[in-house]
Amino acid sequence: MNKIRRYPGAQPFSIHQQSEFFGREKDIEEVINLLSFNAGTTTTIFSRSGYGKTSLINAGIIPRLLHDGVQVITIRTGTWQGQPGIDLSSAIADQIKSWATFSSGSVRQYDNLWHWLEKYCPPNSWWLWLKRAQLGDGDKVRRVVLVFDLLEEIFSYPQEEIETAARLLAEALYRRLPPGLSDELYSNSLGPAPVTTLDPEHLKMLYKPLEVQTLFAIRSDRLSYLDRLKHFHPTILQNIYELRPFAVLNARDALEKPAALRGDYQSPSFEYSKDAQTQIFYYLSKGDSKSIEPFQLQIIGAYAENLVLKTGKRLLERHDFGDFNDIYEYYYERSLEDLPYEDQQQARRLIEEGLVFEEEQRRLSLYEGQIHKMWGVSQETLRRLVDSHLLRAEPSRDGGYTYELSHDTLVAPVLKSKARRLEEERRMREERERLQEKQHRMQEEMERLQKERHRSRRYSLVIGLLATLCVILAIFVMILLRR
Repeated sequence: MNKIRRYPGAQPFSIHQQSEFFGREKDIEEVINLLSFNAGTTTTIFSRSGYGKTSLINAGIIPRLLHDGVQVITIRTGTWQGQPGIDLSSAIADQIKSWATFSSGSVRQYDNLWHWLEKYCPPNSWWLWLKRAQLGDGDKVRRVVLVFDLLEEIFSYPQEEIETAARLLAEALYRRLPPGLSDELYSNSLGPAPVTTLDPEHLKMLYKPLEVQTLFAIRSDRLSYLDRLKHFHPTILQNIYELRPFAVLNARDALEKPAALRGDYQSPSFEYSKDAQTQIFYYLSKGDSKSIEPFQLQIIGAYAENLVLKTGKRLLERHDFGDFNDIYEYYYERSLEDLPYEDQQQARRLIEEGLVFEEEQRRLSLYEGQIHKMWGVSQETLRRLVDSHLLRAEPSRDGGYTYELSHDTLVAPVLKSKARRLEEERRMREERERLQEKQHRMQEEMERLQKERHRSRRYSLVIGLLATLCVILAIFVMILLRR
């Protein structure tokens, strides 16, 4: 098993990193309190990108729910790609089905009921598979939380698919029986009414309500999308929680406590000197004028851990960090180094020339079709850049994704790297021009020497001919004199 890092860097915390997750204790308690309301409620976490919604859910909320005996189903849909034969509600139903059949026991005790439900419920019914988990648990109370991280992805699907998914969620949250199933239950078309063929225990389980809640996570600038679900969920915005950046005290916990942990980590435990701490938080808070963003903090923490691994130091001083702006450039360069060389060059040009508006030092976004056509960057390269959290993929309402730098903090390092790249390209271009000029001069000199050799050969030939003629003439004169 690989040893874990104390700081995930730009990556979100995973469910296995709750021991390293600090500074969000109050946020965890607030969200858990909202989730403690009755079944059928929806809680929504919203924040700006980079504030750590996914980390809070993975390393804070989910471990607490599991510890309290709550079952958690994490739903990820991806963005709509216009795929034939794939619809949103069925994709989510498959994830619930996979969880229900894996995590719960046999339904043998309720075989007749289950077969009846399978016969009269559509296979993409979320209620059906949540009921399957309940039947597998027998009389035990099973509370389930459906977690929809990156909820904005769902809104890239066609509106009719969004409405179908909203209706299926409403059935799972609010109804003891889906409407269609209620109609079938009392329909004469079934012959003997099913209610007469199910024993009281089965009927009790049939009407037993599902203990289901939902937890949404969505970006602040997409919060208004939830209005599109109000028809099926009138109280959808009743329980909302805004995740804010770190206060300095919380940021200190998030930076210092992981460094002090003892255990099976890649690096030994270490500390930050007082001066290093002061300068780090002064830099992150822009001179104590603003709160601290987790994204920036984690990159500095990951850099510090790399310093410890590289130097073996256990106390990091202020001078060990150099210029803090260079740390983000280092992160940018490291993210690109993981790509093959040719892909690195394409990715650099995309990011530095296509995703940053240099005159105003701001991020730009491009649709994936533009990226493939104009910059030649493959889908696999884009995926790896997103996985490293160098880029962020934003679902497009027309399907597919648009891409942009993951954070404003990266704009300055990207432009600095661009300037260095352009300077290096200029130097190499001038060097090539000098070499070409030198080669040209050498070629001219070789041609001159070759002409000189040709001229010398002609002169030698003429002189040889003249000498031969002179010899012949001398011989002819001598013959004439002898006569």
